[in-house]
Amino acid sequence: MGTGLAGPPHGRGAARSGDCRISFRGHGGRHSCARSADRGAGHAVAPTVLALAVGTVMALIAGLGVVGAVDDYLALRAVREAERLRRSEDHLARAQQTAHTGSIEQDLRTGAIEWSGETYRIFGLDPNLPAPVGEAFLDLFHPDDRAACETQGPAHQTAASCKLHDMPRVDLRFRIVQPGGAVRRVHHESELVLNRHGEAVRWIGTYKDVTEAYEVEESFKLVFEDNPVPMWLFDPETLKFMAVTACVKPAPKRRHGRTI
Repeated sequence: MGTGLAGPPHGRGAARSGDCRISFRGHGGRHSCARSADRGAGHAVAPTVLALAVGTVMALIAGLGVVGAVDDYLALRAVREAERLRRSEDHLARAQQTAHTGSIEQDLRTGAIEWSGETYRIFGLDPNLPAPVGEAFLDLFHPDDRAACETQGPAHQTAASCKLHDMPRVDLRFRIVQPGGAVRRVHHESELVLNRHGEAVRWIGTYKDVTEAYEVEESFKLVFEDNPVPMWLFDPETLKFMAVTACVKPAPKRRHGRTI
């Protein structure tokens, strides 16, 4: 038995370029088999497709990693912003508590009302309960002072409807009655906030508990006015007398060289 390579490059019966023909002789005669390189080319395509698939998957994974990183960044920024807002609210609450000044804000477009914690404390109310509105709110005012406070609502409504650019600022002193019966004196200021179209969009009011200051002032007046020793108060800039004791009033000019 002998073997040999057969496959002339030229001439009739030559194999196509890329073909490989193997022939051998045996007892049964000449046998041959051919393998086409074209069929092998099909097998060569497979690694390319696989590489593309792997590349696509890696790109998707990388993309998901970028999206995850962005989500993490946004979540971290939201947490930091919430923490900054919480600190600001804490600072405001401490400032209001120190100054004994609370605030109430109302969105005139939605009607939503928000009380600060210090406002609840001043009025003697539970901050976990809804803020009183309407008659329930007016019932907190001393009966002798309620009428003056009731006029401020219509006045502000009129000013808001007229779209005035110079809104009147309310400045009042009145008494409130806490649920337990304690009477407190409050200094209130409020104003309307306008948008760029001149429309009132918010109402902001502050409430300062001045009870202790009022009591000290009243005690000083009693001591001052009933004091037998000559005393007086004057403005250091204008030197104008602001108050004098009763014993000075008969002859202030003779004693101090100035009239009252």
